[in-house]
Amino acid sequence: MICYYLRIVSLQLAILGSILIATLPCRAQVASVTLTSSNDIACSNLSSTLQALSSCNESLTYLFAGPNGFNEINTTGSVNVTVSGVFSVTVTNDAGTCVASNTVLVGSSLHPDYQSLVDFYNSTGGPNWTNKTGWITNCDPCSGWFGITCTEGRVTSLSMTSNSGVGVIV
Repeated sequence: MICYYLRIVSLQLAILGSILIATLPCRAQVASVTLTSSNDIACSNLSSTLQALSSCNESLTYLFAGPNGFNEINTTGSVNVTVSGVFSVTVTNDAGTCVASNTVLVGSSLHPDYQSLVDFYNSTGGPNWTNKTGWITNCDPCSGWFGITCTEGRVTSLSMTSNSGVGVIV
């Protein structure tokens, strides 16, 4: 939709009288967006919902970006994330007259080695391992995950000898 307003530029009242009227495009909307996170990433809730609310109106597109190359474009203003870090959103209306951005930090109370080990488990066929005792049953790999050795609360070694792991480790 194109929007114009009228502005009287000149008005002469004489015998011939003339009025000059110009049409000018509407001013862009005042743009703002808030971005909130439903919760931090935790063992009891491994995802967080980000919600963007914008002052822009009409048809809106939301571009979300975050850690590990996370990008999602949608028209709902809502997205689920499964990692912690700083996420951003940019909202734009179809006319391009309203653009706004904001960021939010999604925290995590997970063990610092948890996600890497879950990725290892999933990429090497963890559900089919010969011994998967403790894996994925709790969020602390230092509390009984088979093959894991920890020192001062951090994973220091991983031993999976003859455990039927198959896959690519990236």
